[in-house]
Amino acid sequence: MFDGIFFNGMDLSNMHLQKSIFRSSDFTNTVLENSDLKYSDFSDADFESASLKNADLRFSNLFDANLEYADLTNADLTKTNIENAICSHTKFIGVKLIGANLKNSFIYKADFSNADLTGANFEGAYLSDVKFENAKLKSVNWKDAKIKNSKIP
Repeated sequence: MFDGIFFNGMDLSNMHLQKSIFRSSDFTNTVLENSDLKYSDFSDADFESASLKNADLRFSNLFDANLEYADLTNADLTKTNIENAICSHTKFIGVKLIGANLKNSFIYKADFSNADLTGANFEGAYLSDVKFENAKLKSVNWKDAKIKNSKIP
């Protein structure tokens, strides 16, 4: 258990940290590329400007997480809970968000280009200036989502 730990600026690439608890931890400017983080609890964690390229976050909990300016390019977030998260200027390029829960999240100037959002839940989310170029959007739940300046293909 790593609750409230300060990892700011560290290089944790290629780490195997699955089934870990990192609630309220600080990953600002941290590199977690190619890391195995599945089934972990990152609720209320801060990932501002973190790099999670190719990370495996399947079935993880990112409830209330800050993902501002984070780069999740080609990461796997299948069945991940991202409810109430802040996703401002976040790169979700080529990400797998199959069945992910983004309910009530704040999503501003994020890029979901080439992402697989099949069955994702955006219920009550706020989306503004979001890119969905070539994204897979089959069976996405947009109920009560507030969408501005974003083109849903």
